[in-house]
Amino acid sequence: MATLALADSSLQRWWRLRSATERSVILAAGLIVSVAVAWIAVWQPLQRDTVRLQRQVTAQRAALAEAQRQAGEIASLARASVPEPSGDLRADVNAALSKQQPRLVPAAIEPVERAGLRVTFESLSFESLVALLDTLQRDVRVRATDLSTTARVEPGQVRAEITLRR
Repeated sequence: MATLALADSSLQRWWRLRSATERSVILAAGLIVSVAVAWIAVWQPLQRDTVRLQRQVTAQRAALAEAQRQAGEIASLARASVPEPSGDLRADVNAALSKQQPRLVPAAIEPVERAGLRVTFESLSFESLVALLDTLQRDVRVRATDLSTTARVEPGQVRAEITLRR
């Protein structure tokens, strides 16, 4: 405590020994240093953060617009969903076969145990087989539980036996 009082009195004595002009110059220099420190320590970081936040807001607005667009697309897909297939598996499979391009004509369609169908194609391109399986699963909600393919002499052609069930 005594040291503080001593330091305080020596600082006061030093200040009183200065002329009015020196005091004004010291105060002006102190003010300039204080403003410079405030500029560097406070104002510059605020400016950088403002610019960064403005960029983030722009990016987030773009992300929001994309999310809203995707939500609208999802809603339209939900409205255009595939209706429930009828109870007749054979009719649903025949309808799906007739929609395929090129039109697929099976050699045989036979009922199998547990409400399934076995569809046999004597010659079919592998790409058409994959497209048919995709269409049956997506539109008719029928899946292949058993698939047997045999390569044909013609390139890319197979003989296929498919067992389908709901």
